[in-house]
Amino acid sequence: MLIARRSFTIFHSLKQKLPVKDIVKLSFAKVSPTSNVNSSNNETTQAFVNIHGLLGNRLIFNSISKTLANTFNADVYSIDLRNHGQSERAFPYDNLTLSNDVCSFVEKHIGLKKPVNLIGFSAGGKVAMLTALNKNLKFNLNKMIIIDISPNYTDELVQILIDNYNLIMQILNKEILIEKNSKNWKQKVTKLFNDIKSSDPSTSLYFSSGFTHYAKNNEVDHENNYIEYNIPLESMPGIVQSAKDWPILTQNPNLNETSSVPTCFFKALKSPIMTNDYTSIKNVFPNLSVVEFNCCHNLFLDAPKECLDYIIKYVKTE
Repeated sequence: MLIARRSFTIFHSLKQKLPVKDIVKLSFAKVSPTSNVNSSNNETTQAFVNIHGLLGNRLIFNSISKTLANTFNADVYSIDLRNHGQSERAFPYDNLTLSNDVCSFVEKHIGLKKPVNLIGFSAGGKVAMLTALNKNLKFNLNKMIIIDISPNYTDELVQILIDNYNLIMQILNKEILIEKNSKNWKQKVTKLFNDIKSSDPSTSLYFSSGFTHYAKNNEVDHENNYIEYNIPLESMPGIVQSAKDWPILTQNPNLNETSSVPTCFFKALKSPIMTNDYTSIKNVFPNLSVVEFNCCHNLFLDAPKECLDYIIKYVKTE
């Protein structure tokens, strides 16, 4: 059902009131090694910081965090980027701002001396790469694993992301009406996402959870009767474009043109997102390696064991 354009304009403008903050506090989950693998003084020897992709949250890393913590005697932090998960909502929203948030987070929670490994999935990989290139970088960045994204403008997004994003916006724009706290509202939402032809049950759950896990949708709201998404997408019309963007490094005074940080790129062969031109990647990250996976974009769903095994193998490599 379509609503009047004027009504939507008023609704949209009410959603614009996000504060402006250079740095925000990031919500996170921390997993530490079990006591039997800690060193005698219970000090961890390194840390991991996991960065999710567009419309995601830190939960995507639940399947790998404990294994990484125990394997490397490390603290593993999975963060929610600004405007995602339970982190603060604020403008601006662009990849360089997100990398500044990451730098601030590491300095506060890990410090400057301990070796830190960044794992960035999809758009989170761009945030990780810009963190490595960021002239504000002060902490000890040891290695990076970048999952199916490259340091350039992303021409093509996977259809599954586009289709799910479009459905989310149809609901938020009230083209599809689902009332908060109404009978079987979660089942209705789940069915809508499951009916997307390009999707699958795991991916449908990933995107629909922004509605179904948002506590406000279980409450009666007389000002806005219809379900909301836990990311303020009405206030972020450029969020998809931000995920595609990559700065011109030679023209940005806040970024270095290259980084010597050892970096392993995981390419999903059935995904159009990451470039096949590995030479262009090497121009930015000369100390690189590439591992190819015969799967789709989300390696954590399509090749979870192989993905984890190669993360461990790469971090162990001297």
